[in-house]
Amino acid sequence: MSGLSVPQAHRPVLKLLAELNAEQADGLEKALKAVPTPILRVRNFARAAEASLPEGFKERSAEVIQVLLSLAGQSRFHAWKLAELAEGVAGSRDLELKTRQRTSLREILSRLLSVPSVLAVGKSFDVATEFDRIYHSSRIITDLRPVFADDPATPLGVVLVHTLKVDYVRNGEMESAFFGLDDQDISELKKVIERAENKSKALEGLTDAAAITRFRVEDDLEE
Repeated sequence: MSGLSVPQAHRPVLKLLAELNAEQADGLEKALKAVPTPILRVRNFARAAEASLPEGFKERSAEVIQVLLSLAGQSRFHAWKLAELAEGVAGSRDLELKTRQRTSLREILSRLLSVPSVLAVGKSFDVATEFDRIYHSSRIITDLRPVFADDPATPLGVVLVHTLKVDYVRNGEMESAFFGLDDQDISELKKVIERAENKSKALEGLTDAAAITRFRVEDDLEE
């Protein structure tokens, strides 16, 4: 596989991995393998990476995990073998690395992406985010809007309204949508959310009883 295109945000992390020595790479691999199961939480991977990365790089642990999980997801999406993916990334012209560093990066990526839990969580991210729009955040702005008679100097009263702003990611770009709501709409939304939470708890009970691994892809790596 020829050199792949590497996103700008991933390049510093990949350079960091290329600079790890054998002992540091062994420690990182061992830490990721020790992440507890069956409940696989993304933040656990970030904490494991933080504990094993050398001083000066610990604050980049979340970024390291994001890159690894992204690559693991790409391997599934494109049906690439892990060794081919590692070789393609290490050989990318987007990375300013020496020959020795490229060899080191290829070997490290092959090892880290082969950790079963990393590969599984990476694939779960790919499956969980297979949507046209991915929710990012939201807020509700409440305000009073005055109602005037024909004479603007004499307000008749006010009306209370809510604006729901939803931020989402589409094609890698952040976009926003705005929705007008009244109190009845807020109450209905609350009931819908509570019902979804109850369904989630019920399904978690089923997976626990069946000893099925649950992937917590909603965890925020930056917490």
